[in-house]
Amino acid sequence: MKNSLMPLKTELTVSDAWQLRRKECLADKAAPERIEDCWKALEPELGKLRVADVSVNRLRDYMEKRIKNGRSESTVRRELVELKATFKSMVQTKRLGADDIPHVSLPPESNARPHYLTQAQCKQMLEQAATRRRDPNVPTRLELFLQIALNSGQRRRAIETLEWDQVDFHTAVIHFAKEGERITRKRKASVPMRAQLRELLEAEKLRSENCCVLRHSG
Repeated sequence: MKNSLMPLKTELTVSDAWQLRRKECLADKAAPERIEDCWKALEPELGKLRVADVSVNRLRDYMEKRIKNGRSESTVRRELVELKATFKSMVQTKRLGADDIPHVSLPPESNARPHYLTQAQCKQMLEQAATRRRDPNVPTRLELFLQIALNSGQRRRAIETLEWDQVDFHTAVIHFAKEGERITRKRKASVPMRAQLRELLEAEKLRSENCCVLRHSG
């Protein structure tokens, strides 16, 4: 017996499709919070539209608006990839036919060259961060973040969510992958600590009042 609350194919909105995919698929995905961030951007612009009404022009308008508001093409591409996956999941679960879903054109993948900081630039950033110290002997949160980032090359979220049980002072290694965390293509590394960073973090741990390496403020 079919669920009477299930929207008819012709009435299925983008929001309906997303909620169905979220319920059935997203719990098993790696980095689900990143996927949810995509939906936060998509929902206000496209959520109330029927899937059948999502046109090439609508998607082009969405892309242009996001880029105009300062989002990069790679960010918009990631959002549209998740939208496309949502439509595809409706076909896979037989809620929609292949002819019922719109074509989602994606911006080209970025081919930009990586940018490397010079030692002088790194020094300048750290010196500027140090000017915000309230106590001359206690580094700011920004200083700690920069020191870890420059030492490890890890992503912002991996550093901001770093906890003390991931920092092994005995072997001088930081393990950015949390225990039990799903491994994604963007594998989080275990990175040796330089002596300066190790000394900095050992002092910070003595001051710390919780499990987080980075303070919430300061």
